[in-house]
Amino acid sequence: MGKKSRNKKLAAQEEPAAIKTENEEIDEVEKIYKLITRIMSWIVGVTAISVVVLPEFNSIVLDKLTQVLYYIFIITLLLFILLEFVGKLVKRLIKSLIGQRQNA
Repeated sequence: MGKKSRNKKLAAQEEPAAIKTENEEIDEVEKIYKLITRIMSWIVGVTAISVVVLPEFNSIVLDKLTQVLYYIFIITLLLFILLEFVGKLVKRLIKSLIGQRQNA
């Protein structure tokens, strides 16, 4: 009887440590995901404003730059929308990459 209760106590002591590391891992995944979405939203915002403002200067160089920024804007916006739709898969991918990094 004494061994079973001791094993239960040891198992109960190990569980909070496992929960703590999993919570830390989830927090790290959320932090990375939020960072990615924040960077993408800044790129979308800056390029959208640039596409609206730069053509007003009537310069050939700025027109080419505006064209490039427009393509960057469209691609980043589409990726951002796709990222939001498959957010759970992206978080799972980030979690697996973090796990591989910690195991290496």
